Amino acid sequence: MYFVYLSTYTPNILKSAVISTVRKNGGSIVVTISREELARVGARIGDLVDVQIRPVDVTPRLTPDLEAVFKIEMAHGRETLEYLGRR
Repeated sequence: MYFVYLSTYTPNILKSAVISTVRKNGGSIVVTISREELARVGARIGDLVDVQIRPVDVTPRLTPDLEAVFKIEMAHGRETLEYLGRR
């Protein structure tokens, strides 16, 4: 996964940031940007935009509250959770 900064050409002003996957399409490399994201930064199809790309880690993490609940449930209901995980 890569973090993609998208902005209309205004030097040094970041207007939007999205996370998108870099894909191969024929002989080109493609990053998909939603129409909503383009509209949010005031860009349209055909406009020149500034794109800055850097890798990101999008590993899901539990909030401390959910992690505490998860630990309690795993201690008391591990078999049930494992059964549900297999369904």
